[in-house]
Amino acid sequence: MNCIKSAIYSLIILASNVFFLNTAIAQDVKGNVVAGKSKNSLCIGCHGIEGYRTSFPALYTVPMIAGQNSKYIENALKAYKSGERTHPTMRSIASSLTAQDMADLAAYYAAFKPTVSSNTSSKADLEVATTALKNNNCASCHGADYAQSIDGSIPSLAGQHADYLVQALKQYRAGDNKKSILSRNHPLMTGTAKKLSLADINHIALHLSKLPNGHLSIPEAKKGLSPE
Repeated sequence: MNCIKSAIYSLIILASNVFFLNTAIAQDVKGNVVAGKSKNSLCIGCHGIEGYRTSFPALYTVPMIAGQNSKYIENALKAYKSGERTHPTMRSIASSLTAQDMADLAAYYAAFKPTVSSNTSSKADLEVATTALKNNNCASCHGADYAQSIDGSIPSLAGQHADYLVQALKQYRAGDNKKSILSRNHPLMTGTAKKLSLADINHIALHLSKLPNGHLSIPEAKKGLSPE
């Protein structure tokens, strides 16, 4: 009996060691810009074309990811692979990526220098958006200027396409909706988005898209294949 208990105990210890080793390995995955450049052929067909818009399952401009926070890009790809995000094309692409692939692609796109927006919000967008953003304490995560978030896992929003931001907030409103082909389930963002009216969402998106110093850009179409 003692031998059986000892064997079981040994198996538990072994399993625990394997788990913690795998966790440590996963945490140590470092992205490589050069490797990411060689792996982005599935990305540039949409994200590398200025003004490119999806046609299914909804029509909106694909987000600018060059200059975006690397950890956010990596986490987004993981969410598509796991099904937390449900966009069909992105899920298909992400499902073929390893953890190293994701880290490399994230490092590559994050290495691009930012562009600077010189647009200004309309009075209506500014007033409604400022109130809604303040009431929901959005700056506490995305940063005071929305161009530099407090954490690399949180996306920068300044200068992003307005129609994409609208779509993203609508997806967060849907939350964990298995009936929706487009949904995102994030406890904080889903709760926040559900408190916003569609009018609020539109004003917020238009305002954020015109904020100065947004550090997002279209990469390959204008700059070639290498970050500046």
